[in-house]
Amino acid sequence: MTSAKTKFRAWLVGLAAVSGLALSAANALAVFPNDQVTNYAGCLNTAGAAAGTFSRVAVGDEPSSPCGSNQMLVHLSGGDITSVIPGPGLSGGGTNGATTLSLAAGQTLPQTCASGDIPEWNGTSWSCGVDNDTTYSNGTGLDLLGTTFSVQPGYRLPQTCSDGQVAKSNGTTWSCAADVAGGADAWIGSHNGFMNMVPRADVLDVSVPEGKFTLVAKGVVFDVSRDQHTDCILTAGEDAQGVPIAIDETMFDTEDTGVSEVSFTLIATKSLPAGGATARIICSSSDEIGDAEVGMVKLIATRVGDLH
Repeated sequence: MTSAKTKFRAWLVGLAAVSGLALSAANALAVFPNDQVTNYAGCLNTAGAAAGTFSRVAVGDEPSSPCGSNQMLVHLSGGDITSVIPGPGLSGGGTNGATTLSLAAGQTLPQTCASGDIPEWNGTSWSCGVDNDTTYSNGTGLDLLGTTFSVQPGYRLPQTCSDGQVAKSNGTTWSCAADVAGGADAWIGSHNGFMNMVPRADVLDVSVPEGKFTLVAKGVVFDVSRDQHTDCILTAGEDAQGVPIAIDETMFDTEDTGVSEVSFTLIATKSLPAGGATARIICSSSDEIGDAEVGMVKLIATRVGDLH
């Protein structure tokens, strides 16, 4: 039989253990250890005179003996985390006690750089480096204003050319012009697109040098099936008033023909003065609807002899 003195001593030990747990809980912020945090398991009495007290407390995940009736298994610890896992770019973390997170080595910028230094990557980490301050200069055909490059006017191609036109230089800038092939004996120009010729269209220009030339122009006019008058003229040079000089002309009176497409050919031989002249094809139409067009035009100037 256990003596009363022994029972009293066991009661004091139990009271001290529970009081210690209660004191630890009351002063948790003050006594949490930084590492090696101990976990406890015990039984919480839920009824009777012992309700609200712990018993069978032991280190680990299990109480010193299984909880009985009117008791609940509880776990006690001096920590307040289950785990801290570092994400990308971080290091540290832990599952017990006080944990620390910090930048991973490859994510940390150097803190000892001199004024003006920059961080440079060496393949593993960042270190202090010198800013090379790379500068640029404008080469041929480029302008540099501040930090902006642009193309100089003499090197810019026009952006508003019609179909079939090409870029031609006047010695300073580029502009839209007919595709003209020049040589010792022939100068050729063409316009493969379509142009509205109501009331007039200057279809194609070809610059021809001094000399005697046979000029041949061909093309097609479209949508001339209504009551209208259509006229295409081949000119070479201008008079004193700046009016193109006609050297051949063709007229289409389609009032009764009922056609919508007509081909034409203009031909003439002309002696051009010193400095040459501009050969031009001009078409016009009295189409009331206003959709008559000319296209597929070609002009060839062939040298036939000396100036007379």
